[in-house]
Amino acid sequence: MNVFTNGIHGRLCAGSLFVFLIVLTGPLGAIDFSGAEVDYSLRIIGSQQDDLDSGSTAAVWTNVLAARFPIVLENENFAIVPGVSFTSMYYRYDETNARAVPTDVEWRELTALVPMLDFTFRWQFLNRSWGRIAAESGIGFHLPVPLKTWSTGAGSEENAGKITPALYSGMQFVLPEFALQAHWPVSEKFEIITRVSGYIPVYHLWDGKGLPLSDGLMIGLHIGAFFPY
Repeated sequence: MNVFTNGIHGRLCAGSLFVFLIVLTGPLGAIDFSGAEVDYSLRIIGSQQDDLDSGSTAAVWTNVLAARFPIVLENENFAIVPGVSFTSMYYRYDETNARAVPTDVEWRELTALVPMLDFTFRWQFLNRSWGRIAAESGIGFHLPVPLKTWSTGAGSEENAGKITPALYSGMQFVLPEFALQAHWPVSEKFEIITRVSGYIPVYHLWDGKGLPLSDGLMIGLHIGAFFPY
């Protein structure tokens, strides 16, 4: 049960806050659910693993599917954007720094489904006949759900039991988020989206492990579509 307890608690807290933030949008003025955005992205995650042999990588790549539902405010240049994304990840336990890290398949000790709940504020600063460009900032909730443990050698099963609690310790599942997004109209019912997004691991400022912000930094390169209501 220890593998799941902290993860469940973290997901409940994040989910409650997510709903609470949506409720808070009421006083901001008249709102309008403008449509749905769906996209595929390649997410690159910095992963400093100095305790491994030279065969380890400094970054992990993963495929992500996402959906967002912009709520346009009274001023149409501004929107609240709740969203959700899903990917799967491999993790291992870093004994040296007593932490869980995303890793490659050959080092995996745990496979997890990783939903991400996002809540951002969008500012559309350019609107032309050929397209629209907007900037976003907000917060993301990184919520790994353990699926399967793997044995990679002596002690790996014990390590797998430490991974999920480590992923939720020190509020590291809460990440400031930024994005830059462009819409390219194709028709009245369809727009192409290109997007660059990022999540910043600010928990390194207080976790006492002395790791740089590049460790755990997530950068996403997106392509998708917007379907207006």
